[in-house]
Amino acid sequence: KALLANTPADEVRALPARTGMPAATEKTITTPDGFLTALEEVRRLGYAVDDNEQEIGVRCLAVSVPDSPTAAAISISGPAGRVTDVATEKIVPVLQQVAAELSEALASSGPGA
Repeated sequence: KALLANTPADEVRALPARTGMPAATEKTITTPDGFLTALEEVRRLGYAVDDNEQEIGVRCLAVSVPDSPTAAAISISGPAGRVTDVATEKIVPVLQQVAAELSEALASSGPGA
């Protein structure tokens, strides 16, 4: 979700035609409209949450790497009982800081650096 949050809706809708949207759990988003709604939430929050969508009992937080030469994101996953809302408030700013630092490192290691 962090990778696709700023992708045009028509491109996002085209993905299931190629990849499908199989359910890994009962919480998996399985419709293009549901996924587009989730991407709106990512844009609003500034980070993505996978809450038991890929594996029951696992929660993942992710942020995109800004201005990356290729689509990139960083994430942290853990037991849903430990990656709580309180933990999320602490984790997300760290992920955002690391993503910004990674963006700077990638920019400075590019051609001509």
